[in-house]
Amino acid sequence: MSVIDQRDKHRFGEDSTQIVLDNARRKAASLGLELVVDDDRLRIGGFEVEARGGELRTPFGAYPIVPEEWDLLRGLLLNFFASNGRPPDRREFAEMYFAATGREAT
Repeated sequence: MSVIDQRDKHRFGEDSTQIVLDNARRKAASLGLELVVDDDRLRIGGFEVEARGGELRTPFGAYPIVPEEWDLLRGLLLNFFASNGRPPDRREFAEMYFAATGREAT
């Protein structure tokens, strides 16, 4: 499963966001985990990230983020969870953060 960059929706004419969200919800239900997806927050069981005021707060630290990057990262996190049945570890999160922002998560 792949996630279309939000900026490319018009070019490709499709948006997989709802499919990814539905898959993540099914995975959470099958594992008995709570999944909360808000405009500025994502919680998968005990794993929570929150994007507010240009800052992303995570279990691994705080990082700069803009709304478009948050949309991308949230999709990557949901896709990862739907595929793996668990939230990412520090290294996996850092890779997704870099993919969404082009910045290192140090």
